[in-house]
Amino acid sequence: MTSRENAGIKINLTIDSISNASVDVIVNSTNKQLQLNDGSISKFILNAAGPEMQDECNQKYPQGISTFKIAITKGYNLKCKNVFHLALPSWDENYSHLILANLTQIITICLYTAGRMGAKSLAFPILGAGKLRYPIEQLPGIMYEAVKNYSNQNSSQIKVVNFVVYPQDTEIVKKFHEYLLNRQKNEGLLPRDTVSSTPKTNVTSRENAGIKINLTIDSISNAFVDVIVNSTNKQLQLNDGSISKFILNAAGPEIQDECNQKYPQGISTSEIAITKGYNLKCDNVFHLALPDWDENSSHSILANLTEIITICLKKAEELGAKSLAFPILGAGILKYPIENLPRTMYEAVKNYSNQNSSQDQRCLLCGLSSRHRNSKEI
Repeated sequence: MTSRENAGIKINLTIDSISNASVDVIVNSTNKQLQLNDGSISKFILNAAGPEMQDECNQKYPQGISTFKIAITKGYNLKCKNVFHLALPSWDENYSHLILANLTQIITICLYTAGRMGAKSLAFPILGAGKLRYPIEQLPGIMYEAVKNYSNQNSSQIKVVNFVVYPQDTEIVKKFHEYLLNRQKNEGLLPRDTVSSTPKTNVTSRENAGIKINLTIDSISNAFVDVIVNSTNKQLQLNDGSISKFILNAAGPEIQDECNQKYPQGISTSEIAITKGYNLKCDNVFHLALPDWDENSSHSILANLTEIITICLKKAEELGAKSLAFPILGAGILKYPIENLPRTMYEAVKNYSNQNSSQDQRCLLCGLSSRHRNSKEI
């Protein structure tokens, strides 16, 4: 398990096209001849970057590359400084061990090269998926372990690695989500009854809507966003409840003082209280109070959850916020059924995004609450 304190690399699972990644280095999976218009990921990167990228490949690498090499070009019109192009072999069951070892090696080469260039962030597609036919059930572990091992063995400047899954690849999203949560569970960071899979449908993309949704396995108090959403109680006593207590400890006592001064009567379940972020890495915190789960009122409770998420998004937009981080609302002591939460939260954000012109916004769903974290993170 990589921790920010010990190794420095934080791993995110991002649901989007990799050509939208705003990082120092984007990794592209292509072919040995570096013909970038061949292959879905490579073609998308080429179209976004512009033809100059292909020209640079032709000029610098006229003989192409081997499966153990990377070609480095500028990012051109992409939101990155450089693109690392690599060419993986097709899957062959008879050589599975060697092929997976090569995958680990090429990821390590990318990280090592990026670190030497001073890069702080990389975005990887899911390497080997698609027409190369690598078994997708093995890819989360291989890619995660490659980054973890590099991070544990090197004092690199790299801080963030994003694994980017194309929105339509819902089965890959599911496999990565299951792997990350099961890893937390097996290492004792999650109770065994909290592991669930992501919804199989309705994964949003920036192209279809203005809001990009990320699943981040981390404590929400680490979120570097404009707005953090806190789940607390009607009285706004922030030291009651695991998520709220962790936010209070990270923000400092001033956040409780502001709640007391501005909201002496507390809030209802359909309202939010707004405070500054203080020592958190955000401008504001939105505090909300959800009702406990009641099976007899399940429909109205889930409707209220959708409504309060919508209120948060609308208020954030009014404040000019570009990014929000939500905990998994209703999990824990409120006992909302966790199988309903991914879809309910996703649909609330998606519907708001479809109905409003909220461009270039980012929404983080933080899938590991403070009580589970124990100072460690994916």
